[in-house]
Order: sequence, then C-alpha cells, then structure tokens
Amino acid sequence: VDAPADVLGPVVRESTTNVLKHGGGVSASLSLARHEGAWVLVVENDARGASSPVGDGAGLAGIAERVGAVGGTMDATRPGDLFRLTVRVPEGVFA
Repeated sequence: VDAPADVLGPVVRESTTNVLKHGGGVSASLSLARHEGAWVLVVENDARGASSPVGDGAGLAGIAERVGAVGGTMDATRPGDLFRLTVRVPEGVFA
C-alpha cells in the first residue's frame, strides 16, 4: 500500500455512492482525521428513507474487506435516524 488514498479513496467513493443510492435523507457529512495512530473516516447521513437495518451489502462487505486487508476496521451503525460508517486504518501501513 503506497498511501492512505489507496485504501481510503475507494472507501470514500463507495460510501458516498451508498449515501446517494440508499440514504433517503437530505444531508450527509464526511470527516477524515488522524487519531491515536490511525486514519479515521466517518461518513454519516440522515437515513430517514432507509427502513432496513444495517446489512452486509456488497458495498459494505467490499469496504470491510479493503480495510481489513491492511489491519483496519469498519463499523456500520444506525444511531436513531442516522446511518454512520466508521473506518479506521492504522497509519503504520502506509510507511
């Protein structure tokens, strides 16, 4: 892996595509920060139109596989009317 963009770039693309296809809400946010030795990406949207629980769709499975391959983690949750995707990738994999 050459750079954080090699892992996180496709994750940003897939997660924002998911917001547009499945979100059903009117707003979304994306944040990327270094925290405790990792890059942390959080994508969150108001999922009012999405009635199904968090599933193992192909998009989420692909994200989990991509970040898992470099020792990272993915967490998808539904706090209230929100959908939140949190991805953590250790900084050390980009050395």
